[in-house]
Amino acid sequence: MPPKLYNWKRFWCPREGKLNLSDDGYLWDPDSEFGSIYNPDVVPFESISKFPCLALLGEPGMGKSTAMQSQKGSIDRRMSERGDASLWIDLRAYQTDVRLAQGIFEAPVFRAWLNGNHRLHLFLDSLDECLLRVDTVAALLIEEFGKCPIDRLYLCIACRTTDWPSSLEDGSRRIWGGEAVKVYELAPLRRVDIFEAA
Repeated sequence: MPPKLYNWKRFWCPREGKLNLSDDGYLWDPDSEFGSIYNPDVVPFESISKFPCLALLGEPGMGKSTAMQSQKGSIDRRMSERGDASLWIDLRAYQTDVRLAQGIFEAPVFRAWLNGNHRLHLFLDSLDECLLRVDTVAALLIEEFGKCPIDRLYLCIACRTTDWPSSLEDGSRRIWGGEAVKVYELAPLRRVDIFEAA
């Protein structure tokens, strides 16, 4: 039976930012009257979706995948107006670098994008789990992205905070440019979210 999904609005914080959890341990609601004062660094995904390369980090079970799927759904609903495409890849499904390369870079959606002139929104989930089996995944991704028309590629990649490889971040900055690459961490739930779940 699939897990129950809640209509939670999730927020993200820059890795170097600060979180205010003074609401009895809950995230002080950024949407509340004083939210911008108590949590000035915390933003919804819509505020960071403009960046071409996003690393979305968090601890296991925090809801990274669910939050990223929700954002993909929002992007998909807008894509028909612009003719863009999206591709979701769960990296945990791959056991070898060859299969991984085929799964991403030989996917029909990816090939169509390479041969077209539209934008591709690429979502890569569970990088940390893939790293347990394919330790070359960071180098592989950087090598392949370096061959792509990067001005038309928007990447979101989810990973456990402690497993995020600095080599992938450094390589992404070389390809996209430093200001185009951002690293955010998933903020904890708000009190209102817990009330909804209860």
